Amino acid sequence: MNYFLIFTNPHPPKIALSLARQSLRTLLVFLFLLVVQPASLIATDSPVREASPIQVEAVKILEARCIRCHGTDQSESNLRLDRNDLMKKNGSAGNPILGMENESELIRRISSNDPTYRMPKDESPLPESEIELLRQWIRTGEGLPHSDTSHETAVNPQLTFWERHSSTIDKIEAFDKPIRVLYVPALIFLLIAFWSERRKRTLARTTLENHQRSFADRFLIRLRWHHYLVVAVGFTMFGRLLQNREKIDQIETQLQLVQRENKELKEYDSVNKKEGQVVVYRPKHPPRLGGMYYRGNDERNPELFNGGYYRTASMEVGLFDSNDQQLQWGDKASSNELYIRLDIQRAPFATPELFHDDTMEQCILTPRADSDEESILQKAKGVAPSLNPSIAKLVTIEPSKHWRARYRIAASTENLDESYSGMLYLTPGSPPPHYGIEYRVKIKDGVISDESEIWMGTSYLTATVVVPRKDTIPLSEWFDFLPIPEIAGGNTHDPKLLGIEPK
Repeated sequence: MNYFLIFTNPHPPKIALSLARQSLRTLLVFLFLLVVQPASLIATDSPVREASPIQVEAVKILEARCIRCHGTDQSESNLRLDRNDLMKKNGSAGNPILGMENESELIRRISSNDPTYRMPKDESPLPESEIELLRQWIRTGEGLPHSDTSHETAVNPQLTFWERHSSTIDKIEAFDKPIRVLYVPALIFLLIAFWSERRKRTLARTTLENHQRSFADRFLIRLRWHHYLVVAVGFTMFGRLLQNREKIDQIETQLQLVQRENKELKEYDSVNKKEGQVVVYRPKHPPRLGGMYYRGNDERNPELFNGGYYRTASMEVGLFDSNDQQLQWGDKASSNELYIRLDIQRAPFATPELFHDDTMEQCILTPRADSDEESILQKAKGVAPSLNPSIAKLVTIEPSKHWRARYRIAASTENLDESYSGMLYLTPGSPPPHYGIEYRVKIKDGVISDESEIWMGTSYLTATVVVPRKDTIPLSEWFDFLPIPEIAGGNTHDPKLLGIEPK
C-alpha cells in the first residue's frame, strides 16, 4: 500500500522519494554485476588465457550451448564436453568428437537439418558462424584447454550473463513472442489507470455535488480496483489464447508433415521407389573410389548392447584388376579386366543366425533391380556368352564371417581413354535389392582419373528406419560410411530382441 501511495500521491514525501531512489540504484548495481563480471575474478594464471584464440572461442560456445546437458551436472547420452579425457570416450553414439571433421559426431549434430537429430536439443540451431568456428576447432585437434595438474575444463570466466543463460532466454523469447501484440495496449491501459487514479484523488478534494460533475468525472469516481482486475484478467486470457493459437499452428504443421511422410511410406513400402526406379540412399561423404561402409542394428531395447545401436556388418567396396590388385586414383590401368569387388564381414558378437553361409551365398550383384538369379539365367538361355547378363554371387571366404563378390565392369582396358558407369544392386537371391553400388570409372591417358567415383548405399529400410522422423532410427545408424560402435563383451541371447524369433 505504501508503494501505491508513493506513485499516486502528487506530492510524495521526501522520505518516500529517497527510498525509491535507493531501491532503483540498488537494482541497477545488481543488474550491472550480473552482466559485467569484475576483472578480479579472472585468475592471472588462467589456462584459458594461455590457450589459443580458437580454443577460447570454442569454450565460449560449448559453455553457452552444450555444457548444461553434457557437463558435470548432467551428461546426456553419457557424453561429457567439459573434460578432454571424458570427451574422448565419445558417449553412447560411439562416434568421435575430435579428430577428422567428417567423422565428428559434434559437427554432424549441430549442422543437421533434422530437428529430432540436431543439437542443441529443442532449441534454436547454432548460427553458421559458430558452426564454422567449431569446425576449425575440430580440425586443429587441440581439444579443451586445461592446466597441467587438472583435467577439468578451463571455463572462460568472461562469459556474460546472457551467454550463460542463453537457453533460458530462448525459452522466455518463445513464451513472449505470441503476446508481443498486447504490449502497446497494455501500456496504454496502465497509463490510463495511472492518470485515472490521480484524477480521482484530485476530484476527492473538490466539494462539487455529483450532478455538477461531468460524465467522465462521475465515471472515474465509480471505478474500483475490481474493474482494473477484470481488464487485467481479460488481457491475460487473450494472451493465453494467442499462445495457444501459435501452438495449434505448430501442431497442425507437424501433423501435415507426418501425414505427408505416411503417404510416402505407403507409396514406397520398404524399398523406396521413384518413377519405377529403386532409390539408393548415398551416404554423405566426399567423392572417393570405394571404401568401408557399416551396417547397424535396427532393434532398440535397453537390454541390448548400447541400447541396440551397434554394428552388425562391415562392407568394403573397391575397384580391382584381374590380378586382384586394388586400384586408386592415379594408378595405371593395365590392359586387363576391371572388377567391382564387395567384401562383407560379420561384426564381432553380431548374431550368427543372421549370417548363414547358405543364405549369404544366395545374394547376387546384378545391374537389374527387379531380377533374381533364376530369372536372369532363364532369360540368358540360348544367348551368346558375350551378351550374357552379368551376375556375381557372394562366395564364402571365411565360414560364418567373411564373404566376397566380384563383378566385372570391363573386359579390357587397352584404350587409353575410356569410361565405365552403372549401378549394381545387391539382392538377397530375389527382389527387392537391399543395397546399391554406383560406379563411374574414367580412364585418361591410361590412368584412373580422379573424376572416378565408387560409392555404396542402402535401398531397403525396415519399419523403424525412416528419414527423418521422430522416434525412429536415423539412416546413419542403419547404414553409413562412419564407424558404428561394435559390440564389446557379448550381447543378449533373447531371440525376440535379436530379431531371429520364428515367424
